[in-house]
Amino acid sequence: MRSFMIGIIAVFCAALLWSGWWWYGSTAEERAVAAWIGRTDGVSARVVSTTGFPNRFDTTVTEPEIRGDRLDWSTGFVQILRLSYRPGLYILAFDTTQRIDTVDQILTFESDQARASVARDDDGARSSFVIDAPVLTSSAGWSAAANALLFATRPSGDGTEFGLDLRTLEFDGVTSDVHLQGVLTEGASGQPTGELLLKVGHWPSFLALLRAVNAVTPDQFDLLSQPTEERVQMTVTLTDGAVNLGGVDIGTLPVLPLPLP
Repeated sequence: MRSFMIGIIAVFCAALLWSGWWWYGSTAEERAVAAWIGRTDGVSARVVSTTGFPNRFDTTVTEPEIRGDRLDWSTGFVQILRLSYRPGLYILAFDTTQRIDTVDQILTFESDQARASVARDDDGARSSFVIDAPVLTSSAGWSAAANALLFATRPSGDGTEFGLDLRTLEFDGVTSDVHLQGVLTEGASGQPTGELLLKVGHWPSFLALLRAVNAVTPDQFDLLSQPTEERVQMTVTLTDGAVNLGGVDIGTLPVLPLPLP
């Protein structure tokens, strides 16, 4: 009987210690996310809460907003999911509807599922982003859809290897695959610098989409319409955020406060 009672007490103490450790860890996780939101200009959220006892830290950021220099992003929630015993691996789950406000139109981004992962180790951070059945709808009256959007990064020397795939992109009644890959480094002002290789299965429809989202001006559209082939391959050059597409300067990337907490 004495041994049995000692065992019960040991189990109780272990459970109490684990519960205390989980509470401490979940509170620290929640405070770290809330603190990052609080100190980062242009980032806000209504509520930050953490659940997941006993083995996970599931932090939900409700109604997050990111306000940039030329566009704002918002969604219903983002969940930051982490196993308590794997501190270097994060899973992010997004609401299926996201909103992007630009200077001249509102873009609604819907999907069946949107998930990302970030893994950190001594070599740096690796990330992946998978969006199933994305649909982009504009207040200007147009829409585009794809079977999937895949995005990934991994360390490469002093930079980061970047890859993006749009599978079966459909716009204006035409379908096309889009692939973008290369290595980027951080420029003097903290914006991306490097060269990416762009491969497009149907250039005219993809260029029309770039024009629809105002990524290119009418004059730039005319210059970039010179390739007569449907399938094209060209270089995208980034110089501290300034973008050159196939030899045509098309502007700069929007600035968003996006470092991880």
